[in-house]
Amino acid sequence: MRSKAHVVVTGTLLALALAVGAGSGCRRTGGPAGAMKKKAGEKVGRIVFVGKKHACDCTQKRVKGSWKALQEALKAHQGVKVERIALDVEKDQVKALRKQRRFMTVPALYFFNPKGKLVGMLEGELQPAQIAENLK
Repeated sequence: MRSKAHVVVTGTLLALALAVGAGSGCRRTGGPAGAMKKKAGEKVGRIVFVGKKHACDCTQKRVKGSWKALQEALKAHQGVKVERIALDVEKDQVKALRKQRRFMTVPALYFFNPKGKLVGMLEGELQPAQIAENLK
């Protein structure tokens, strides 16, 4: 026989699980989330780098390191335009990007072809080789 405490805890956990599951599915807006590998041969005309102006030290380090990695990768791709925006400042621009594909962490790099179609996306702490792979 189960104790009253066991029944209460089990009921509470079940209610919490249902609330989390319902909330995450119903309020979703925008495109799919996460990295998107660019198809080989698809040309990149523009990159949008999403960082954060006001952040903790570890996030600032990740953003600065990935910006440096982007600059390194772009040395072999001089014709690609780059736009840098901040998640906490240019909120309307970030919202428009997230409608195409959501990111879960900064930095996030959106790769667009010359016609403006999203063709790739990376997020998190990035290395020059990862970025260069999306510029091929």
